[in-house]
Amino acid sequence: MADGYSNIETRDQLKSTAEDISLGDNEQGSGLLDVAAALGLDSSDDGTGTC
Repeated sequence: MADGYSNIETRDQLKSTAEDISLGDNEQGSGLLDVAAALGLDSSDDGTGTC
């Protein structure tokens, strides 16, 4: 995988940075994927153009 991460490390990083969307675990899984947070970037920008 990229940058030498194993598939297990990649999965753990994605799961640990996912955002809770207030549904049951069987409906949301780990939550909403936050790619910026998973990559260690600022994830506060929601893409709407307003902060």
